[in-house]
Amino acid sequence: MPKVVVSAIGKDQPGIVSSVTGILYRHGASIEDSSMTILEENFAMIMIVSLPREATAAEFAEDFRKLEKKQGLLVSIATLKQKPHVGPVKSQGTPIMVSVLGSDKPGIVHQVSKLLAGLKINITDLNTKVIGREGKKNIYAMIVEVELPPPISPAKLQGRLSRLAKTLKVDISSHPIESLTL
Repeated sequence: MPKVVVSAIGKDQPGIVSSVTGILYRHGASIEDSSMTILEENFAMIMIVSLPREATAAEFAEDFRKLEKKQGLLVSIATLKQKPHVGPVKSQGTPIMVSVLGSDKPGIVHQVSKLLAGLKINITDLNTKVIGREGKKNIYAMIVEVELPPPISPAKLQGRLSRLAKTLKVDISSHPIESLTL
């Protein structure tokens, strides 16, 4: 089955998910993986979608163009070139949650992701948000899910994160994520 990436962003309003997924449903497409969230006052979604055999993204592109005009969305569709994957993806390491909390400043996401990349730690999910104000400073929160590769222990990761926390003047903690075994 061919697969496409469908992304949409626009001013948050009721009905975006219903409208986008309705087009996919009418064309027989199936959502395999997705992430949807509000970013400030905008709703953003990205989905991996499998199409019926021999279908192409062009077949529903016109429906999305109409939706863009009607709901003020920006929709992007891209065909995936890699071989389709079937079934759950096997974890490549220990799942760990990293949380960052402190005064907002440029470079927090970059510095944390740079440290993780340097340790060959894969980021599987990352969310950030300004969660309030303290005096004249915004309070910034970041939650990162990672897969810790075998030679790196949770204690070693926390040690490196603690040193970075001092440099950035934020709080950074990490802990294993309990997983379900099916």
